[in-house]
Amino acid sequence: IPSKEAIDVFQPKKILLLLLLSCYNSIVSINHTLPTFQGYTPHYFCQVDNVSAAIEGCVKELNTSVQTNEPSCPQGYQFESERNDWTIVTEWQLVCERRYLRPMLATIYFCGVTIGAFVCGFFADHYGRRFVLITCLCTQGLLGVCLYFTQSLQMFMAVRFIQGFFVQ
Repeated sequence: IPSKEAIDVFQPKKILLLLLLSCYNSIVSINHTLPTFQGYTPHYFCQVDNVSAAIEGCVKELNTSVQTNEPSCPQGYQFESERNDWTIVTEWQLVCERRYLRPMLATIYFCGVTIGAFVCGFFADHYGRRFVLITCLCTQGLLGVCLYFTQSLQMFMAVRFIQGFFVQ
């Protein structure tokens, strides 16, 4: 049975380890739940040539006789929000014929998680868990900052895939 002094010596190290692992787990949980908040779709309408007129919802769904490859709203959609929220839906107009891209972003992220689990698991066995864990954590933070500077949907998808890869 260890003495009381021996037990007290390890307590600060255990608390520090618990705090560090909590930081890591909070970053991972934020990355997993991010699509829920980024994918919010506020009320939107199609802006037509006449500024005073606006068509609510998707134009092609309202007029099913139109069978062209043109976008349903050539002038773009306008979004109404009480706080002018920024989401990926408002940034890249992921509504109507582009609405399938919103759930696809989560799929791309979790594909990165799946592939990263295999690759990072192999590297953890080869180079050690601590090195791989620290590398993944630092890369996640860097990619999280990079997400807010992306200018295109394709780049956003690529960064989310790589970020998923390093969530291990």
